Amino acid sequence: MFIAALVQKKMQRMGKNKGHTVFICDDNKWEMANLSEALHEAHPWFDPIYQTSTKKRGKRIWCDVPAQERFDQIINTGFAIKSEHSSLIQVADAVSYAYRRHLELKSQNEKWTGEQQYFASLVDKLEPKREPLGRTADGQCIEFYEAVRHKEWAM
Repeated sequence: MFIAALVQKKMQRMGKNKGHTVFICDDNKWEMANLSEALHEAHPWFDPIYQTSTKKRGKRIWCDVPAQERFDQIINTGFAIKSEHSSLIQVADAVSYAYRRHLELKSQNEKWTGEQQYFASLVDKLEPKREPLGRTADGQCIEFYEAVRHKEWAM
């Protein structure tokens, strides 16, 4: 749901895009029904991730998210595809693995000589394209994700 909320945040900046974004995941038969249900229910717990703000008298004010606008950029059914059937999912898997292994090597020994340098070089290529979470409203979900993230990962 964190990734879905990031997609919501990104796509709500695009004009005339409401409900045109499809959320595709690597196949996980056990969790896809839960994801689709969560997107449909659109729990307000996730609001602070994609909540918008405005300025009033020079002060930032976070706007409430009306129920009908929660996850409204994403079609409320998640789609799953086996990674071997989709090159896009394979690329997402490879990028995720590169970041994960790079972070693991901050606190673990290399399995082979040069492994840390190799994954650092991959992340150096990916990092300029990564969009950080940016400013968010305070909320339990933000506190939760800050608490569980790897200490080396900047949200």
